[in-house]
Formats: sequence, C-alpha cells, structure tokens
Amino acid sequence: GTGVPWHTHGAGFSECFSGRKRWFFQPPDDPPVWDPDATTAQWLATATAQKHSRWMECVLHPGEIVYFPSEWHHATLNLDEVTHISAFVNGGWAATSAKATAARERGLRIMASRRAAAGQEL
Repeated sequence: GTGVPWHTHGAGFSECFSGRKRWFFQPPDDPPVWDPDATTAQWLATATAQKHSRWMECVLHPGEIVYFPSEWHHATLNLDEVTHISAFVNGGWAATSAKATAARERGLRIMASRRAAAGQEL
C-alpha cells in the first residue's frame, strides 16, 4: 500500500474521510530504525520480522481524527484508497507538553479499547 515513511514535524491533526489509514508513532527520544529508501510497507515487514523497533499504532477509519505531537516520529500506510486532511498546530502549544502527550496516549488507548470491544481491527 501507499503511505508516508517515518518523519517528524510540528504538532497537528489528521482526519480520515474515506478508507483506512494505519498510523505508526514513536516518541522523539526513541527514533525508529528504518531505511529512508524503503516504503512504509517494506519497513513494516522488516521491523515486524526483526522486532527491533517498538512503536504505537492505530488505524484511522472514516470520521476519526488522530493528533500527533510535535517532533514525534510517525509513518502511515494506506490500507484502502484514502481521503484525508492534515492540519498543523501553529505556535507549538503542544510541542513538548507532557499534558498533550498524555492526552494523545490516552486517546490511542481509548480508541484501541473501543475497537477491541467492538471486535474491530486495531
């Protein structure tokens, strides 16, 4: 599938309108091991097999929004034909805020538990 390999930038949000988009996250102090010439799908096959990276992930479905903190490493893999939009937070209010990071992690856990309770893919 298509997607965007590992990268970082300022904080922002991404909303999915159609299709499913798989997101991978790693904190700023724990950069992923990856080949910049590899696609996200190629990285995933290697990383999964070698277990040398530890990442958090979620699958964004239509109508869902994900927040990514400033400078967090992230990559995406489109599971379907996807329509989405990303918006970046200006001014860095969430740049290194422990509160914003905790809120994002809590949001990922809530999303994962709702999906698991519904028997849906995480």
